[in-house]
Parts: sequence; C-alpha cells; structure tokens
Amino acid sequence: MFRTSASAPASTLLFLLLLLLSLLSLASAQEIYRDSGRYAYQGCITETTDIANSSRPRALPGSALVDEQGMTVPMCLDFCASGGETGTRQYRYAGLQYSRECWCAQLVSDLSRTVDDGQCDLACAGDADTICGGNMRITLYAVSGAAAAAWTPLLVTLGVAVAVSVHLL
Repeated sequence: MFRTSASAPASTLLFLLLLLLSLLSLASAQEIYRDSGRYAYQGCITETTDIANSSRPRALPGSALVDEQGMTVPMCLDFCASGGETGTRQYRYAGLQYSRECWCAQLVSDLSRTVDDGQCDLACAGDADTICGGNMRITLYAVSGAAAAAWTPLLVTLGVAVAVSVHLL
C-alpha cells in the first residue's frame, strides 16, 4: 500500500524554492576587485569617524571623490594614483566606502581595524558585481610595493604621522 502525506508536496516545493534562492544569491554575489596593476587589495577596515573620545579622524585622511551613480574600484584607484584633488603625487592607500565614496591617503589611521571581508558588503554604485566598502567599512587597497608587506596601520597623533614598520628576519 502506498501512502502520501499532504505535507510532502509542500516540503518539496519549499526545498526547491530554497535551492533556487541559494543559486540566485550565488549568481548575484559581489566580488572583491583584484585586477589593478598599481594597487593590491588589503582587506576590509573600519572607518574611524564614529569612535567616541577621539578626534574622530578619517581612516584615510586625504582626498575624496564621491560619485553617487558611477563609482567603481578602477575609478577610485585611478583617482588616488593621479594624486586625488591636488594631482601632486600618487597616494599610497585608496579605499571605497558606502558604494559611492573614494578616499585616498598616504597613511591609515591607527584607530582603524581590519575586519572580516564580509563586513564590506555594498556593491559599487557603478558596478553591481564589485564590492565598494560598507556601512562604516572601507575596502582598502595599497600601492603594490606597499602591499608586499602585511598592512600595518600608521600612527596619526595630533596631525603628525609616524610610520610604524615591521621587519621580518
């Protein structure tokens, strides 16, 4: 004797729906941009403007470019490589935040921390397939020569930058 339950078709349908949603989320997942010859991806870092009892400095205190509709990682990296707003010299660090903001700097605030890449979860305004930071999170890139060593935040105290270096023997 063959018996079926009324919930069997519903559970099968639910399984298929969940499978379809999983496949769609994989297909639409954003990627970290890694195709630059000048800059190398360093990770996802925290913005520092919301830290209590601090001077609330930016994680990347330098030039900024905002493009609400068309921001992409290559656009930001080109902007920072060309010297940003002043155009005087290439910035060592470039970062993207909130899908549309590009920040350039010669140093990274020591108040910033590296966090899991998954916390940089917003697609670029001009490229839905690529990550451009997150809410108070910055997708950080460094000039390729600087990227050879592990990223070390630079100390920013009272507007004076002091480089912290790590030597491996």
